[in-house]
Amino acid sequence: MEDNLKLMKTMRMCGHILYHNFSLIESRKRIIFTLYKFGPMSQNELMKYINIKSGSLSELISKVEKCGFVTKQTSAEDKRKKVLILTPLGVTEAKKYEDNREKNADLLFASLTKEEKETLQKILDKSLISWKELLEKMKEENKNV
Repeated sequence: MEDNLKLMKTMRMCGHILYHNFSLIESRKRIIFTLYKFGPMSQNELMKYINIKSGSLSELISKVEKCGFVTKQTSAEDKRKKVLILTPLGVTEAKKYEDNREKNADLLFASLTKEEKETLQKILDKSLISWKELLEKMKEENKNV
C-alpha cells in the first residue's frame, strides 16, 4: 500500500514538472503540431486527435487563427465543410515546437541508460493499459447506478 502511494506521489510530481516547466501539452501547440503532422482536417477530426471538447477547441482555434498560424478553408472534397490549414507561419511554429520537444525529451531522460528507458517505457505502457481498462470499468459501473 505504501509503495503504491509513493509511486502515485512520484508520478504526480513528474507530471507537474512536465506540465508546468516543459509545455509538453499546451493546447495551442498541440493544435498546430497535429495539423503539421497529419495535414488539413475539420474541427471535428481535430477534436478526436487531441481530445478537447468542442467549445474549448473553438476558442483555441480562434486564438491560433488570430496569431496567424491557422486558416479555415472550404474543403475541396465537400464544399459544405471547412478544414483547418496551417499557414507558413504555423508550419514554422510547428517545426520550432517539434525541435523543442525533442530537445526537452533528450534533457529529461539524459540520466537514463538505453535499457532503463526501454524498461520504463514497458512499465508505463503496461500501466496505461491497466488504467484505461480500470476507467472503462468505472464508467460502466457508474452507468448502472
